[in-house]
Amino acid sequence: MQFRHRLRSRIVLSFLLFGAFGLVMTALAPAYDFFTYFFTLVLTPMLLLSGVFFPVEQMPAALRAVAGVLPLKHAIDLARPLMLDRVPSDIALHVAVLLAYAAVAFQIALVLTRRRLAR
Repeated sequence: MQFRHRLRSRIVLSFLLFGAFGLVMTALAPAYDFFTYFFTLVLTPMLLLSGVFFPVEQMPAALRAVAGVLPLKHAIDLARPLMLDRVPSDIALHVAVLLAYAAVAFQIALVLTRRRLAR
């Protein structure tokens, strides 16, 4: 039961983060076609570099450094051990990074949405 609670809270944190990114893109988008840029320029590289498909440990050092600042890597570093019923290492670091990204993204979304509605 405790495992499910931990997993659920990390998943909710990841949803909040990527929901905030979606709000930023919605505030910036002049039309629906704009979202293809977001998927092509942001999400696809993030998926490829954050350890979803390929282990980050096997990447060159430069790509590992880039992966270290991606929010999806921190979400994966929290979720993957929990799926195996293990405790993730550096929980505080990963949660802090996800919370920081979410807070900044929500603030940016708020500013951009207010600016867009004021026009």
